[in-house]
Amino acid sequence: SPDGDTIDCVLSHHQPAFDLPQLKGQRPLDPPERPRVYERDGVMMTAEVEEKEEGEEHVQLWRMSGETCPEGTIPMRRTTEQDLLRASSVRRFGRKPRRRVRRDSTSNGHE
Repeated sequence: SPDGDTIDCVLSHHQPAFDLPQLKGQRPLDPPERPRVYERDGVMMTAEVEEKEEGEEHVQLWRMSGETCPEGTIPMRRTTEQDLLRASSVRRFGRKPRRRVRRDSTSNGHE
């Protein structure tokens, strides 16, 4: 991709989420079809018109070159050694940072 990422097209049933024990043997659901015609702000729109209006501002960088993944596959960014080194630990890699709740020290636990 233009920003240096490597994107792999992975068969949808081989995505890492299906490695979880709870999902063993499961198959991915078919993605919902986008309606061809629908109403937006009181105006009847088609998916093609909306895509032209929105332009490429919502498109991921790797797709700007015109590349797409074949049907039945999903795009996955390849994890690099640098990604792993940025994580504070292997256990925390890929997880969202924990949010700490700030306590009001002046109220002594009361409102």
